Amino acid sequence: CCNKKDINISSWLLEVGSDYDIKNTIIHEILHTFDDTVGHKAKWKYYANYVNSRTKYNITRTTSIDNMYNKANKIRPLKKVHYKYEITCEKCGKVFHRNRMSTKTINKFMYGKMTHVDCGGRDFKIVDLNKHEVIW
Repeated sequence: CCNKKDINISSWLLEVGSDYDIKNTIIHEILHTFDDTVGHKAKWKYYANYVNSRTKYNITRTTSIDNMYNKANKIRPLKKVHYKYEITCEKCGKVFHRNRMSTKTINKFMYGKMTHVDCGGRDFKIVDLNKHEVIW
């Protein structure tokens, strides 16, 4: 639900969701359009429980894409993800990817203020994958 005026439904839901799942999602989004609802807080939960107690629908805060594909007996397609940064721990070699990093975060990696939780390493190599250059 956008600005309490527009409702968007994911294309994957329309492709693999049952009529029940699609209607359930539409009801979920309609609850967001009420003037006195904010996110999934108390008033939204109140309305969801109201609908759940009086209809066959089960309005919840979230649902799982994987569950929808499983119910439809379909395999969820893999989404290609293109990251901007590749961070390698120099101590253990583990590689991490990030789409965004602020200058402050990059500086923490560069000046030993970040610690790899698994191995305790503080030395990292950072590569900007878009520019194909090593930052640090």
